[in-house]
Amino acid sequence: METTLRDKQPILHPYNKLPDLNSAVVMLIGFQSIKKKELAEAMIALNTDFCLQVRTATQLPLPSMNDEKRPKIDLIVFIFDININMSLKTIAESLPHVDPTYFLGRVCFLALNASSDRTQCADLGDIIALCDSYDSPLICGDLETQEQRESLARRIVEMTEIAAGFKHGVSPLLVQSTRRSYQFVKSL
Repeated sequence: METTLRDKQPILHPYNKLPDLNSAVVMLIGFQSIKKKELAEAMIALNTDFCLQVRTATQLPLPSMNDEKRPKIDLIVFIFDININMSLKTIAESLPHVDPTYFLGRVCFLALNASSDRTQCADLGDIIALCDSYDSPLICGDLETQEQRESLARRIVEMTEIAAGFKHGVSPLLVQSTRRSYQFVKSL
């Protein structure tokens, strides 16, 4: 029987661990220079009815050591900066290490600096195609000011509430099935 490299690499599974009572875990994955720590601090600072943990990683797969101590991850947020070409490459290389069932409402993509006037290294059309191919939502925003960080943090925490099952009558699959694919139109 032939084994592939993917078979040997650890893959994140959404249902291989039991959830902690009244607790949710978000995993922020993105390139080194992206301000994951600032976003995590803004998320933790929000007043929630549940215990929120935010973990960060540069890429997947996660190290296998201490895997048994790692909590169940309720939401994965892939963060990339449009002005850094390597950030998109890092995310693309990490995606095969996520079980496909995560993409049923438990994954989102966050594009930073989408409205930036600087030269963009990544094409927004390619990013939208990537998000559509994994059938996951795309959030565009910035982390430069406290207001921007708080706005993104609130949006991600709302998605986490749904993914962790804290919104009664709303499941990740329901949200996923009603999602529309949006296209950005550049003005002339």
